[in-house]
Amino acid sequence: MFTRRLSRQAASLLSSSTQAGTLLSTQTWIAMKPFSSLLLFVVFPFALHAQSVTFTAHPVATGVSVERVDSLGMALDVKMDGSEEVLMTQTNKEFRHYTLTVLEADERRLTKARLDVHKAWEVGMALGGAQFDLAIQGKSYLLTYSDTGLFVEYADGTPTPDAEGNLVRNLAGNREENALRPILEGRTMEIGDTLALRDELLQSFLAVFGNKNMHLREATLKLIDIRMVQNMRCAVFEMHFILAGDQSAVEMEVDMTAEGVIAEESLWPVSLVMDGVMRGSASQQGMLLFINGTVKGKKEETYKRP
Repeated sequence: MFTRRLSRQAASLLSSSTQAGTLLSTQTWIAMKPFSSLLLFVVFPFALHAQSVTFTAHPVATGVSVERVDSLGMALDVKMDGSEEVLMTQTNKEFRHYTLTVLEADERRLTKARLDVHKAWEVGMALGGAQFDLAIQGKSYLLTYSDTGLFVEYADGTPTPDAEGNLVRNLAGNREENALRPILEGRTMEIGDTLALRDELLQSFLAVFGNKNMHLREATLKLIDIRMVQNMRCAVFEMHFILAGDQSAVEMEVDMTAEGVIAEESLWPVSLVMDGVMRGSASQQGMLLFINGTVKGKKEETYKRP
């Protein structure tokens, strides 16, 4: 988790002002009163504004490029019912590094972009522990976003194979700002406010993670800081959520905590750092197996303006 920083300079400023005040003559203090009133008028509203955010969903401007790095790691121990002996330990890792360049955007969202995939690989027990490079690694694509989905073609305009196009859709088809719009757009929050998601908002938040095989049992977002990151005013959220579902005949639950940094004026994610525990069970050849593990993930975006 990122170190949380909240400014605490008000007390020292007040102390310094008090000491200075003892050195001023009565005449000087009277002369300065209009300036003191003006200072309060100007600074105090700004201080109030600095403690709250109001989210909008303006798209990032044409020509902006977003360099993104995603990583995910899981370590799982499998035990048989009634035994403390670990039958198997499985580790999986995923890594994606790509650049998305905005070519067109309307008033609401990104509509066309170029995608350059620098690295895309996975490591897992199913792959024999070896690194497997995905077919999209080292390639460039043209993406067209619409209400009906994402159209993918190579950067030179030639069509992509279906399997490769699906990999691209999994990578860049569901931008987080679209999932966050129903949750945050138009909402004003102050530091310390907690948002508990219900019903449709839970489903929107699930889309941030792009996993249709799981569902959210609960999710909360607590605003813990407001800071400038990459020249953007950003909200820092402490998140907690529980994912549950059935994947590959395994009933599982993932209890996650995360810190997310989100741009106030665009809802574009700047970073998301996740840490959690996984619990599950499965029946195999008449045996009941229990699965316990850890999950760590990180998403980071760096914005470059023309």
